[in-house]
Order: sequence, then structure tokens, then C-alpha cells
Amino acid sequence: MGASLRRVFAGAVLAVLAGCSTASNRLEVVTEQRLASGPATVERVVIGSAALGREITYGDVLTRRDGMLLHVQVTLENQTKHTVPFEYRWEWTDAEGFQVGDTLSAWQPGVINGKERKLVTGVGPGPAAANFRLYLRKPEG
Repeated sequence: MGASLRRVFAGAVLAVLAGCSTASNRLEVVTEQRLASGPATVERVVIGSAALGREITYGDVLTRRDGMLLHVQVTLENQTKHTVPFEYRWEWTDAEGFQVGDTLSAWQPGVINGKERKLVTGVGPGPAAANFRLYLRKPEG
């Protein structure tokens, strides 16, 4: 393959990949990111209903180790013009996928105004926390 043909092929592949990079609204989306201090972690954002998934989407999922603790930041965006209440909680697991601690964190209330972006942050419960899952749902009651 000539150099010119390779450049055209590489450009076509990049164009296809760029077109696929838009985050879609699924009930569960899995991405991987390698932490500087260890192996790849699997991060998950779980939106509990299709209706909430149409109103709130998420963008950047950032992680870092600060000392021994895993810090997570997720950007949420309200796709509507009205205020959307929601609840969220974290599930933390170790490197083998076992839950750290006996229970999930408590549901925390949240609200996001129309067309607003909001950061949701969490800190793992201890040094064993290597992975996480963020759950979002409509408030009950």
C-alpha cells in the first residue's frame, strides 16, 4: 500500500471513529479509562429509566487517585428547558469486582436546571475502591 493510500485509509477510519464518539443515551454505558496508578478501571453510569435518560445525559467521566482514595467526577447535562429533579448514589467495588463495604451509598437528592451542566462527584470509601458505578433515578414519592 502506498503512503498516499495509507493516509486516505487512516483519514477514513478517523472520520468514522469521530462520528461514533457521540455519547448515546443507554440505560448503562460502560467506558474504560486507565488510572495513572493502576490497571484499567471500568466506570459505569446507570440511568434508571428511559424517561430520565432523555432528560439528563452525561459527558466527561474523570477519575484520579488522591493518595489512596479514588475520586470520580461525572458531568451531567439537562437536555430540556425545565428543571429536572433526580437522585444519585455510588457503588464502589475493588479490583476484582467485589463491592467495598456492605451497602451502597444512600440516595442523594439533586436538581439540574434547564440546559444546565452539573458535576456530580464522589470519593471511594477507602483504598480498596478501584471501580465504581453511579446510579441515577427519578425521586420516589
